[in-house]
This record gives sequence, C-alpha cells and structure tokens, in this order.
Amino acid sequence: MNKKFQFYTVYAILIFTFLMILLSSGFLLYSWPLLSITIRYAFIIILTEISFSFIFILLFRSIFTKTSSPEIFFIILALGGIPFEAFRTLVYPTHLFSKLYPLYNFLPRAVYFGKLLTALTLFISGLFSTGFSLQKQKSLLGLAVLLAFLLSTTVPIDFSVNGAILLPGSRSPYIMQNILYSFYILAWLNYLTGALIKKNKEFIFAGMGIALFAAGVELIFPLHTGVCLFTGFGFFLSGLTLIAYGINKIYSWM
Repeated sequence: MNKKFQFYTVYAILIFTFLMILLSSGFLLYSWPLLSITIRYAFIIILTEISFSFIFILLFRSIFTKTSSPEIFFIILALGGIPFEAFRTLVYPTHLFSKLYPLYNFLPRAVYFGKLLTALTLFISGLFSTGFSLQKQKSLLGLAVLLAFLLSTTVPIDFSVNGAILLPGSRSPYIMQNILYSFYILAWLNYLTGALIKKNKEFIFAGMGIALFAAGVELIFPLHTGVCLFTGFGFFLSGLTLIAYGINKIYSWM
C-alpha cells in the first residue's frame, strides 16, 4: 500500500477522533443542566473512551513511524472505529429539537458502522500477522469499509426502544453481536497462528492484547457503571498496551 496513503489515513483518523471529542464535549456541556445523572454518566463514559482512543492512536502512530507494518496500520484503523461512539451523544438532542429528529434513524447506523469497522480491521490485522500478502492491503481495506457499511445499513433496529445506553434498540442486535464476536475471535486466532508460523512469542502478546481490547470495547458499550465499567476500561487499556508492546517488540528486533 502506498506509504503516503497510509500517512494521510492515520492523520485523518486523528483529526476525526479529535473532532468527535469536541462534539461529545460540546453536547455534554450544552445539555448538562437537562440531563439526568444516568445520562450524564453515559456521556462521560463515551467521552472517556474516545479520549483514550485518541491517546493510543498517537502512541501507535509513533510506532508506525518506525515500521509501515500492516498489522499496526489496521490496528490504528480499528481505533478509528471507536470515535463513532460519539454519535450516541446526539441521540438525546434529537428528542429535544424536532429539526434534529431525522438524525435519529441515522445515528445507530453510524455507531454500528464504527463497531463493525473496528472488528473487521482487527481481523485483517491478524491476517497479516500470519504472513498474508502485503499487496492486498488496499483491497482488504476497501472490503472492510464496504462490508461494514452494508451490514450497518441493513441490520434490523427497533427504533421504538431507547434505553439508557443512548442507542435505539437498547443494545446491539443479536445478529450484530454474533458478527462482531466472530471477527474478534478470528483476529485473536490469527495472531496465535502467526506466533506458530513465525515462531515469535511476541505475536502471542499482541493476540492477548486483541482479545482484551475487544472484551473491553464490548463491556464498555452498554454504559453500565460499577464493576462492569471499570473491568471494561481495564481490559480496554491493558489490551492496547499489550498490542503496542507486542508489535513494537516484533518490529524492533526483526
């Protein structure tokens, strides 16, 4: 894949993530007096998750300057799916302002597009850890975006239900969960396979990081407080740290 394309893509993800932080922060501050305590917590959780993603994108970008490995590029793309969570903060204003209500049908699609993009790009990153052809990066990226778009626009959503997680349907549809979990598991298995093929234990650390990161994302998604939330953020941060450690070691010593 063209290095210039990779370079601009990474910076576009950084800019998009920063804009989503501003969007979430703006709606939180604007709506604060009108929000219940539960919804305030939901806004803060979403903003925190996106902010951590921004920090780790910066970290992975620093690793990316040392190597243009497809594994790290697609992990950055996976992190680029997290900021789509910011669209959940727009659900509440659509009920306050009638002019915004047409967005209500669009918002969950955007959120699910981000989740699918994260799962698919993690899977593709795992493919390259097994020695998959480097020449197929553009094709796989295009397929990931297209598949995420098609699935997010066709999955059935019950718009009559809107729970505390700021998303119509109250939770990810069952079929969507199965798709996401399948790609997470395949991504993890790919990294384990890469460790066996290349006889490099650092791929195991990266695979463990993928598993923890995916588990953290799914635990944070319902926006529950308490033990579940702290466990989710613990998995989320420790997973990304393990991925950074594993990938950095792999390409620092090759």
